[in-house]
Amino acid sequence: MPSAGVFIAFVVLVFQGGANRGINPKITFATLTVLIIIPLSVATIKRNETWADRKTLWTDIVTKAPQKPRGYNHLGIISAELGNLQEARKWFEKAIRVAPEVKGSHYFLGVLFEKEGDPDSAMKMYKEEISLNIFHIDSYIALANLYTGKKMFDNAYRYIAGALKINPGSIKARLALAGAFRAQGRHEDAVREYRRILAMRPNHPEALSRLGAHGKNWDHTENMKNGDMRTDEKYLVPR
Repeated sequence: MPSAGVFIAFVVLVFQGGANRGINPKITFATLTVLIIIPLSVATIKRNETWADRKTLWTDIVTKAPQKPRGYNHLGIISAELGNLQEARKWFEKAIRVAPEVKGSHYFLGVLFEKEGDPDSAMKMYKEEISLNIFHIDSYIALANLYTGKKMFDNAYRYIAGALKINPGSIKARLALAGAFRAQGRHEDAVREYRRILAMRPNHPEALSRLGAHGKNWDHTENMKNGDMRTDEKYLVPR
């Protein structure tokens, strides 16, 4: 949009020109309305329509800035939300081609590979994400869960420890730890973690359900030591 100074100068010139030619100011004003206000209104309507549709918005952005990966990531996320996994994969891969060191794209690809039943490719993507962003906690947790599924508990605990180092209060990391304990048959350790989660979030449905499955109840007045955010190293050692 032109600056206010240019706009005012344009209006003055139009009115002066009209006055010099003996044109009625009302006609001049009507002409300005047609030349300025209506085109601006049309542009505003089009922009509102663009913002109303996220996919249209980000398609517009990548068209205007094809070398910036952010738009491709957003298009990938939108496509995945709509269930178009192949299209989502295309967008995330495009983001990586445009900017190989872009953060987020490898993680999103890993999630897609998991949905497609390819855990090994997913793990590769999560590790690549961590190499680009050492603090990407979701990649640590995703790797921990996949290693737990493979019963490779030493690796699972290693990535859980990394996640908890980033954020000791992460519910997702605590759930991953409890899940690893449970899968390994360390039920008391799992119960301890579920109680820690409930100390942080008393109505957490999964923690309550898992405690019940272990024949345990949660009393919100229970000693808050169970909610201590620290995890002793000995608990992260495979048995």
